Amino acid sequence: MESTTLIAELDQSSHNERQLHEVSLKGLTARSKKLKATDKFKNINGFWHPQDYKGYAFVSMLDANPKNEELSEKLLDLQQKIWRQIQLPRQFYLMPKDSFHQTIVNTLSGNRFKEHIEDKGLKSVYPIIIKDALDSASKSKLDQPIQMNFAGLGIFGSAFGVLGTINRIEDWNAIMQLRNELYSNAKLNQHDIKRTRPFIAHITLGYIDGILTEIDKKKLVEIFNEINSSINFSDLVFHIENTQLRSYDHLAEFVYKPNYPSFKFCRHAT
Repeated sequence: MESTTLIAELDQSSHNERQLHEVSLKGLTARSKKLKATDKFKNINGFWHPQDYKGYAFVSMLDANPKNEELSEKLLDLQQKIWRQIQLPRQFYLMPKDSFHQTIVNTLSGNRFKEHIEDKGLKSVYPIIIKDALDSASKSKLDQPIQMNFAGLGIFGSAFGVLGTINRIEDWNAIMQLRNELYSNAKLNQHDIKRTRPFIAHITLGYIDGILTEIDKKKLVEIFNEINSSINFSDLVFHIENTQLRSYDHLAEFVYKPNYPSFKFCRHAT
């Protein structure tokens, strides 16, 4: 029997407190103990291969939102710093720069996308289904872009990246409003589009393949904790004016096409 458990969003305060805990030494240590090998990227004979994982999501790409050029370069520098210090090239896959993004609304991916869209012959009309639902959503009234302030490096599942906080309540409410309206849309629900996880502010920088030794895990925590202690992450801000429906065959490339819908958070967005 399918579970009827409802996935709840965190409130703004709980979300931000969670993020600060996750980047602490205690939080990093706890997450390192739960690390598992990724099934999204595999290192085969020294070469990285993205694994098939098809889907669509509303994502805010770093390079599709203005004022983030400096942030993009700093995240690249951060990637390289981790790479040099961890020295595990066969275990650590670094995401390409043009993949940096914040997921705003997940729709369908993987087996659920295959079952509810591909197998039913709906792939060609799927963007239209999403657009129709988006057209009925409330328009954002923000006068300036959403600001996501970073808290530090974190570990999540089989990936790692920077975790952020949303400090202005109007920014938080704008994200929650869009998510709530899409996830409660009856027509989308008919295709099994629903909330499967709460919103978490983050940008994924890489994935971990293979099982790390306890020594490797300890080293990873030490490196991340040292970086978190030495960098003022709060100065790193992701400015989010828009989010776009993008498709992907794997998690290293997110494709936007002219018929894909987009949503402007900022009324003055271009």
